[in-house]
Amino acid sequence: RPSITYRYLGACSGGEFICRDWIPALQELAYTTQYATYGNACAYYDFPFRPECMAMHVKTWHDSGVVGELREHVVRGYRLATFIEKWYQALAFRIHEAHAPSVLKWREHLYPRDPRWDGYGVWSLLGTSRRSPVPGVLWHEINAAAEYFALAASWGLASYSQSDFQMPTVLEASRAEAEVMSQRNPNFEPLNVTPGKGEAFYIKP
Repeated sequence: RPSITYRYLGACSGGEFICRDWIPALQELAYTTQYATYGNACAYYDFPFRPECMAMHVKTWHDSGVVGELREHVVRGYRLATFIEKWYQALAFRIHEAHAPSVLKWREHLYPRDPRWDGYGVWSLLGTSRRSPVPGVLWHEINAAAEYFALAASWGLASYSQSDFQMPTVLEASRAEAEVMSQRNPNFEPLNVTPGKGEAFYIKP
């Protein structure tokens, strides 16, 4: 059993840079709401959860047993039969149902919330849309390579050029992944979906 040192763990994707102090707001949110998971939904793609930026209460996640599931997916390279956004929210909901303090469940009973946010505390750091810019945050779907390059320069990272920060769109990256997976496994097929106003590309087993 590993020793647990940190009370909360914040996780961000590789295409995201938070350039402002986000810790005090999360600390206050966790103290006042007592959820085991924090994140937000995306209204643009109609996703119930944004796993590219989330925070977890380490002990609760560890004691719930889902860490073993996460590890197995990584080790075995499992493909999900659903969107990863829904999968993460399902994990958060399971943990919430099993481990949420009774006073929190009673508060939710008295003041029902938007079902998109079932199982986690709403963390406003990234807003509610992957396609809307947020002050003090760089996210590859909305911010340009020039902005990443400027940030790197301000940090003294002079060995990079602007082209180093040119990232593929979600659609381009997913299409590339679809092509690779189709070559490896003929049972995989691409699935086009258009949630909300946007377009995404996924792999369907």
